[in-house]
Amino acid sequence: MPVYNGAKFVAQAIQSVLAQDYGDYEIIVADDGSTDNTQEVLRQFGDKVTVLTLAHRGICATRNEAIRASRGEFIALIDSDDLWEPHKLSLQIAYLDEHPEFALAYAYSTNFTDESEGNVNLVKKLDFEGFIFKDLFTKNSFANSTIVMRRPAFDEVGGYDESLLAMEDFELNLRISRKYQIGRVPKSLVRRRIHPASFYSSGYDNQYIYQLPVYDKLLSDPEIENEIGTAKDDYMSGFILKFIFKNLYDQHPEFIPQKLKDLAGYSPAKAQLARKLVGEGTIALADWSPLVPEFDAWYADVEHKAALYKVRREKNFDARARGSRTTP
Repeated sequence: MPVYNGAKFVAQAIQSVLAQDYGDYEIIVADDGSTDNTQEVLRQFGDKVTVLTLAHRGICATRNEAIRASRGEFIALIDSDDLWEPHKLSLQIAYLDEHPEFALAYAYSTNFTDESEGNVNLVKKLDFEGFIFKDLFTKNSFANSTIVMRRPAFDEVGGYDESLLAMEDFELNLRISRKYQIGRVPKSLVRRRIHPASFYSSGYDNQYIYQLPVYDKLLSDPEIENEIGTAKDDYMSGFILKFIFKNLYDQHPEFIPQKLKDLAGYSPAKAQLARKLVGEGTIALADWSPLVPEFDAWYADVEHKAALYKVRREKNFDARARGSRTTP
């Protein structure tokens, strides 16, 4: 478990591990140079938790250090603001014991906020398993805290890429899925906390910034281009165009100029046409569809997610904003 200035939630995450009905485990918490009272919170657990106190190096190096310090046959991941259901480990370890062909098993997760009464929504309800590299590449599919993997698979692919600032779990899972089969336990075994500091709440533009180098790195390998069935420039230009359209759709033009520059690096012709559409402010499907494969289906998903996010913001975050104004 990596943690950085996570004093507010880390105790709850640890308690959810201690509450497991599977007893053969160790808890490694790697503190990435926290400047809040995280260390004080961790000390209350005594010898139930092994704490690594590290200089601040970022999430990827911290994850690698925690895993190197562990001894188990399996590696189970949990972020410091998430919660495991009590039977998570027992179900996933039993599943991997029964299915030696799988190097990693994921599960479903349920989002929640501290302000919500109960859960917000069930997410990551996927149905693919086996050799799923192509599916995973296009869907960025399962939550990090749902994963249990075999140590040899993690070691063989070389651990987390410490050059990345985020999306490191997605990139690692892709490397594992190229070599090994991936399994699935179709139950919600993790509760993912959604709060202002979480990556899930960091905004569509931040997610673009972190995803772009991951896809660029992976698609620089010609073998991956062949597996995906799309040339790097075509895939990257489609990826960027979707974000440009999303910024236009959400009326955030301030994020568009940099994306147009990024797009020009992969397809100058598409960048020129996109610049024209942005200038006209059009979100008509007929104008954008020729630029992006399967744009119609993606656009329908954008509308659906926009409606969900609007409801979630109104239901869960407005109450917090009102409360913060009355806090001393």
